[in-house]
Amino acid sequence: MAATIFDDFNDGNDTSPQWTRVDPTGALGSWTVVNPSGTDGKYVLSGPATASLRTDYVFGNGEVRGELTNWNPGLATGSIVGLLLRFQAQTLSGYFLGINADGSPTLSLIKLVNGVDVNTGQDGPVLAYDPGKTYIIQALATGLEITCRIFEKGVSGNTLVNEFTWTDANTPNYPTGSTGLLVANNDFPDNLAAANATFDNFLVTDGVVGQPQLFGAAKVDTQISFGLTVEAGRSYAIEYKGSVDDPNWLSLLTVTPAVQQGVRTVTDSLGSPMRIYRARVLPITLP
Repeated sequence: MAATIFDDFNDGNDTSPQWTRVDPTGALGSWTVVNPSGTDGKYVLSGPATASLRTDYVFGNGEVRGELTNWNPGLATGSIVGLLLRFQAQTLSGYFLGINADGSPTLSLIKLVNGVDVNTGQDGPVLAYDPGKTYIIQALATGLEITCRIFEKGVSGNTLVNEFTWTDANTPNYPTGSTGLLVANNDFPDNLAAANATFDNFLVTDGVVGQPQLFGAAKVDTQISFGLTVEAGRSYAIEYKGSVDDPNWLSLLTVTPAVQQGVRTVTDSLGSPMRIYRARVLPITLP
């Protein structure tokens, strides 16, 4: 996997990589690079209604990540700031992972269908807003499954604040689309206050390993062994169930991140006459 898009805004512009400024309501959105010193550039996005900054790169599976160094809390209900992913510019559809910045901020995943918000019901706990801290918003997408995370950025490491996973089982759904940043005040025009946020270190890493395959099962006495092809830096969950009709998969073990790509051998001491196995790739963890 290789980083496809990265922008720390240290170059003082939004042309490398190429961004597209979007202001669908014509409500005087504002796009500004601050501190373009070559070492600490940041992007301030503001709009009294909806304003976004997006790339034209088509993203499918992988990671979208951005740092939120400041946002405007205390706005009217409906103000939200964060990441666009799999966005369809022609129909204003796709997904939006962001912070509801209205006094009781939470991390929320919202589905956009023809410009209309569809609440997925996926919300994290209330976040304690601290203007002195930087938060990392991360979306990991595989097929119709989206894992959403928010971290508090630290000097010695990042602290996971909240994580949830949602599968879009309803049509229309959006397996690909563009990525970007967005701020919105959904109370416009009743409330003319501008939602605003300061972003940094936007990253898109496209492509995830396919569903891992187990192969070469061999039974010796009460143990069964099989091979698992692994990719460097990825972890895998090995799960089992007792019958084809059982909807519940049980955890057997976790294969920790591989140093290099190759084949691992997985062994299970059989606890029942029959087990059905599967391997599942786990989401990438921030360094």
